[in-house]
Amino acid sequence: MRPVLSWVDIQAGETILELGPAPGVFTLRAAQLTGSEGLVLALDVQPAMITALGRRLKLSGTINVLPCVADAHYLPLDDVTADRAFLISVLPEIPDPIQAIAQLHRVLKPDGILSITAEFTDPVYQFLLETRRLIEPVG
Repeated sequence: MRPVLSWVDIQAGETILELGPAPGVFTLRAAQLTGSEGLVLALDVQPAMITALGRRLKLSGTINVLPCVADAHYLPLDDVTADRAFLISVLPEIPDPIQAIAQLHRVLKPDGILSITAEFTDPVYQFLLETRRLIEPVG
């Protein structure tokens, strides 16, 4: 597995938001890292992906993940909920990335960490400068 989650630096007991988990390639590892006292909130706009993730969670016996169908533009979470949030090859797929980033900012705790990762081989890859351009106005 690529070292993406080491960059997120998930700690035991934290509440983690994974936006766009698809079938959960990184979700199970995030759940292990946050431990039995932590929680991974896995939100994806595609119901089929959440269904696939649910199957994967059931097969693995993972119980500290809450999969949910949700739109990145309107996250169904209270303010200052998450210690960390991560997106992997997701941001360019969101129709209004600025709105999504504003929502992520809203749900992150004041000292929270947002990790946005993309594969250079992804057809919609955004360079770091473009990602920063989107994030900085939101705070």
